[in-house]
Amino acid sequence: MLPKRPTIAKETPAPKSPPPPPAAPEPESIDDFWSNIQVTEDFDAEQERLRQQWELEQQQQNAMLRQQQQEFEEQQRMLAEQQRLAEQQLIRDQYARQAQGHVAELERQLLELQGQQDNNCLLLESYDNVRTLSLIYHSPDALLKLNFLHV
Repeated sequence: MLPKRPTIAKETPAPKSPPPPPAAPEPESIDDFWSNIQVTEDFDAEQERLRQQWELEQQQQNAMLRQQQQEFEEQQRMLAEQQRLAEQQLIRDQYARQAQGHVAELERQLLELQGQQDNNCLLLESYDNVRTLSLIYHSPDALLKLNFLHV
């Protein structure tokens, strides 16, 4: 069997006494009345000064934010302009390379055609030589005609 648990005495809070009634306001003297009015006026003046100071600070902060926004927008415009110029330069470079490639292709074709023309001239010259020899070979009096033409 287990021993009994110790009992804890519960403290009950003592009943609270009601708060004392507020002190009855004492009648103020005339000096206290005017003093309170001066304090209130001073307080109001200080509040107005603080409000004006706060408004001035808000205006300055807003002006600074507008200036920062304008600077940011100007930077964005400049960046966009730089990007536009870079893209235009890239396009011009691509066109130039394309034109150079086209010119090189045309030059290659021209050289090829010149080579073909030279080859054709050589073939025609060879053909003329063979024809002349053939005429000489097949006709003995062709030699006489040939000599007559060259004279």
